[in-house]
Amino acid sequence: MTTTIKATLAAALLAFASGCSMGPPLRVNIYDVRRDAAHPPTYAGMPLRSGQVILTESPETTSYAFMLIPDRFHYFTHGGVVVMEDGEPWVYEINAELITFPIHERVIDNVEGKVMRRRLFEYVTPNLYAEVLEPPPGVDGQKVADFVRDHYKRKTKFDVNFRFDEQEKFYCTEFLEFALRAGGSKPMTPGPALDQPSFQLAKKWLGVPEHEAFPAGYFYDEERMVASMGQFGTRGAAFAYFEGKKEIFRRFARKDQRLGYIFKLKGTGNIELRDDVTRFVISVAHLFDDVRDAPKWGDSRITRTVRRFADAYFGPVVD
Repeated sequence: MTTTIKATLAAALLAFASGCSMGPPLRVNIYDVRRDAAHPPTYAGMPLRSGQVILTESPETTSYAFMLIPDRFHYFTHGGVVVMEDGEPWVYEINAELITFPIHERVIDNVEGKVMRRRLFEYVTPNLYAEVLEPPPGVDGQKVADFVRDHYKRKTKFDVNFRFDEQEKFYCTEFLEFALRAGGSKPMTPGPALDQPSFQLAKKWLGVPEHEAFPAGYFYDEERMVASMGQFGTRGAAFAYFEGKKEIFRRFARKDQRLGYIFKLKGTGNIELRDDVTRFVISVAHLFDDVRDAPKWGDSRITRTVRRFADAYFGPVVD
């Protein structure tokens, strides 16, 4: 990897560690693409079609908070639906942002959002990594597309209370779930949350569900991947980053851990990753930079190497 790419990735990781976006648009690298008779290229050499799922890894500190909600680690922190319109791929998602005025006492009341529509690369570029996946077998992609388009026209709002028992509003993965259901997908429901005392207190303070989770990783299936892209030099480096994130989860899941071991609260009210955590995730993304024939996505050598590095960096833990 060149010095320029290293500097770019380091800047991106430092930016999300400060809780803000990655700043000016960066170049998107396209990694693995599924190419066979059943998946002819339709856009930029990728076999894209309406109804596909796109999962992304957020470049913000919140991705580490989302990581801690479910009872086990999952890749990805957000998702949307690909829709082809006049030969161009668009992404429909529901997202939210912090409003600055007026300020409400309850933190969650300062958040609002709605269904959004963006061109594929406009959606992907601010993220660290993204994968496009075929929907589950038997799902009608056009019906999925019709569902998200309809809610875009209706300007459906983001559900700040994360209630899965009503669909007047949606949160991000709930929106994706019901879009797939509209196409005939087998229903999924939220699963158990991480029972970690420090984070449970934080969820009470935020006013979000304490005992259930619906992570974007529920929608991931490596066998259905049709294209991968992102800011890392290689897809293997992206996997190393995720494995580093998994190591942080593995350590924090212990009952004796505190949120202060991962995050720090600035005087401005912003929450950031601790400096040592930031250095760790930057380092693991570069572990194989100078390795000839470096291992690729999913290679167990990456998992083992990142585990050893984490044990040396933070100290060993016993599961």
